[in-house]
Amino acid sequence: MKKTCLSALFAAGILLGQATGQQELSVADVEKMLAAQVPSDVIVLKVKQAHARFNLSTADILALKSAGASADLMKVMIAGETGSAAEAEGITIPDGTEVKLLLKNPVSSQRRSRNSA
Repeated sequence: MKKTCLSALFAAGILLGQATGQQELSVADVEKMLAAQVPSDVIVLKVKQAHARFNLSTADILALKSAGASADLMKVMIAGETGSAAEAEGITIPDGTEVKLLLKNPVSSQRRSRNSA
């Protein structure tokens, strides 16, 4: 029974991945898109959509550059989606927008004198 359930879950995972359009993306795929003159910003979106992160060798970087890859495209390929969208593109939050923050370090409104460390 456990084996059947596990097999069903595995198959469902494969089908779900196909249904949502998730697929492997390789350096060769990116080079093919560049050769077909697909705009770099479209390729960036495809890399982000695939949640792909590449371990580019020096040869890969040189080949991508020769194929016409932009610096932004190569940065996204290397960094993947690990950086926040705010860091990657910059965002502006309109005045009056409520924002909830999760802080890494505590914040205090208590004033500290210059002499205290």
